[in-house]
Amino acid sequence: MADRLLTPSKITAWLDCTHYLTLQHRVEAGTIPPPSSVFGSMAKLLVDKGIQHEAACLAEYRVRGLDVYEVPPKRDGESFASWVERVGNPMDAGHDVIYQMPFLHDGVRGVADFLVRVEKPGLGFSRYEPVDAKLARSDAKPGHVLQLCFYADAIEAVTGLPPEHLHLWLGSGETESLVAVEFQPYWRRLRSQLTSLLDEKAGGSVTVPEPCAHCDFCEFQDACSDVWRESDSLHYVAGIRGEDRLALEGAGVGTMDLLARRRDPVDGVRGERLDRLVEQAGLQVSARSDGEGAPHYEVIEPSEDPTWGRGFELLPEPDAGDVFLDFEGDPFWRADVGLFFLFGLIARDASGTWDYEAFWSHDRDEEASATEDLIGFLIDRRERFPSMHVYHYNHTERSALERLTADHGVGEAALERLVETGLFVDLMPVVRNSVQIGVESYGLKHLERVTGYQRGTRSTRVPGQSSSTSSTWSTATTIDSTASPPTTRTTSGRR
Repeated sequence: MADRLLTPSKITAWLDCTHYLTLQHRVEAGTIPPPSSVFGSMAKLLVDKGIQHEAACLAEYRVRGLDVYEVPPKRDGESFASWVERVGNPMDAGHDVIYQMPFLHDGVRGVADFLVRVEKPGLGFSRYEPVDAKLARSDAKPGHVLQLCFYADAIEAVTGLPPEHLHLWLGSGETESLVAVEFQPYWRRLRSQLTSLLDEKAGGSVTVPEPCAHCDFCEFQDACSDVWRESDSLHYVAGIRGEDRLALEGAGVGTMDLLARRRDPVDGVRGERLDRLVEQAGLQVSARSDGEGAPHYEVIEPSEDPTWGRGFELLPEPDAGDVFLDFEGDPFWRADVGLFFLFGLIARDASGTWDYEAFWSHDRDEEASATEDLIGFLIDRRERFPSMHVYHYNHTERSALERLTADHGVGEAALERLVETGLFVDLMPVVRNSVQIGVESYGLKHLERVTGYQRGTRSTRVPGQSSSTSSTWSTATTIDSTASPPTTRTTSGRR
């Protein structure tokens, strides 16, 4: 069996998910097969972007004229311990920067992005401090700091000199420096817990998969999903919260099917809240039985609740000038900044035909121009159609547009005036408070099933939109049998 060594990435994952290390230990013990993919899809994207950021940091050190030593890479078939032994201690040579330094210390192994030599004037010696390149654009994350604490311990073990500072080279291009002694106590307390995980018995510890922030980046995502599916987990009930699940499981209601049939009260869950969850689970169980057809839905009857059942009341009167808006972007376009590359909308032309308009951007300057053009379009249309509104699904379009005007210094005051008039209408609260639907999520991709919409067709989808706002319109109006979905044509172009 392989040595049960921890790595900084495992430690970071463990902070979010204790079950992660259980699965890792089972793989190392040979009791379960390794995952088919080393990374989840999001993790793979971040790894690629992280490599680019790291390369840019390395290039910057060289531009500064520093003596950069690149550690020889690990050979095929070479153990990590053998690699560490072969590399030795390049810090003795006094290089300004050491790149990709491997450490094996106290049951943990890892590779530091950079070690930087820091002179101590008047003391006659220098010491090395770790620098990690991270995509985070502001503020160090706990896992990042723990990794640096390990590298600091390892440096001290090799040189006898503890680093005074820990450094993060952020995706923004800024460097955040932390005082090592302020974080070492926390690291040492955590190490006692990590040491127990290295024990042979730790692999048999009882943990269960729980949804967490690490799921989107985890190579075991499919394995955990299989467990949840096989157990009919409450996790898949749309809108359920962690505290709801705990209360329900404590009352012996541990599956979606049991929740759908629940009629008795549950301690810790308000009666109205339980009724909604029972109805939601029932609709999902029915939809599951029906297979791939359109899921069942129920119109929520208004009550004394000022929100629940009153979603349709949020809709203004339709207007010939109404616009449906959707953005597409790459949050990791560069290490320091994302990019919205498409601002897409549909609106009726003079003949009443739904028309598609696209504002494209391929860099930050074009993003600024597209932002300004879009605001100009909305201002002009509002002047021609004073009662028109801009419909979007979830808050992204409005909040992103407000951020873009501030970032680029274009149209900020004009957009603020439009927002104040109530121009923007978020359709998500309309849907969530007007109908309950037998879907696992109230995101657009799930709601499309209500309308029978199939991605890859042109029936109600505007070409070029990956999250079609025309589909949102269709979902919100399916209840009204007199409404007709838009027919669209594409008129896209780079602005």
